[in-house]
Amino acid sequence: RGRVGSEMCIRDRSMAQSRASMRTAPVTKNELLTYSSMSVVTFCEARSLEVEFVKAVRLSIAAEVFTVFQKHGGKAAELKTPLDEKQFIASSQFRLVGNALRACPKFVPAEQKKKFDTMLEQIKKNNK
Repeated sequence: RGRVGSEMCIRDRSMAQSRASMRTAPVTKNELLTYSSMSVVTFCEARSLEVEFVKAVRLSIAAEVFTVFQKHGGKAAELKTPLDEKQFIASSQFRLVGNALRACPKFVPAEQKKKFDTMLEQIKKNNK
């Protein structure tokens, strides 16, 4: 892949770590809540420092994704099979925006709030 150090993407690092750590404890709901809380605090701080939205999201979920796949091997206590990394990244981004709308709404652009609301409505509709 030719990338080194900080240029290596989150997904590449966590995939390598998850393969290396097959005997890991699954992530619990409480641990995931903690990781998500850390992500939203990081997001709000990054946005307060005028980091653009997309970059703030990526920076904020990096540790969450890395930890779930490095420390827990992508396993979740409630699931029989390991998490799909792409789906986990997408759900982490969705959770982050939802949490940011509660914690620091002024840092979520109106366009992103609208996308979040549309996705939330779709999820509610699909769960009926």
